[in-house]
Amino acid sequence: MQPTKEIPSFGEYKCSKCKSTWNSSKSFENASQKCRICNTEVMATNQRPLKNAKKMCKTEDEMHLKGIGPFFGEFHCKKCQKHWMSAYCWFENDKKTKVPQKCKRCNVNTFAIKMRSLEKSNSEITKPHQSELCGKCQKLGFSCERLKLKSMTKRFSAWRI
Repeated sequence: MQPTKEIPSFGEYKCSKCKSTWNSSKSFENASQKCRICNTEVMATNQRPLKNAKKMCKTEDEMHLKGIGPFFGEFHCKKCQKHWMSAYCWFENDKKTKVPQKCKRCNVNTFAIKMRSLEKSNSEITKPHQSELCGKCQKLGFSCERLKLKSMTKRFSAWRI
C-alpha cells in the first residue's frame, strides 16, 4: 500500500472552552489545532478544499488565509536611525512584498525589519494609529484599523480589542 499524501484544506474552528473562532488554510483531516488563547486541542467544525475557500471568503477572511495581515512589525529608518514598532504591519497581495510605513522624523518610506504574528498585549496603553504615515492606509484610502479590528475580532473573539 502506498502512503497517502495529506492535502491541506480550509478549516473552520471553534474552541469549546473559550469560544474563540478561527480559520486555517493548513487544516488536515483528523488532525486538531491548538487554540491560540487557551491551548485546547480543537477539531475543525467544517473543512473544504482550498481551491473553493477563496471564493467563499469575505475580504478579511481572504487576508487571513493569505497571511497578509495585520502583523506586528519592527522598523528602523536607515536615514535618521529612528526605531519604532507597529501593530499595523502588512504584506501586499503577493504575500512577499512588505507595505512600507513613513518615518515620522524624516518622512522616508521604511520597510519592517522583522514581522511576527500579533499577540495579546498586557499593556492597557496603546498609541493611536498614524494613518498619514501608513502605506496600507494610503492605498486603501481609509484607516487600516478597520481591517485590523474586523479580522482580529473574528480571529481572537475572546480578546478585548
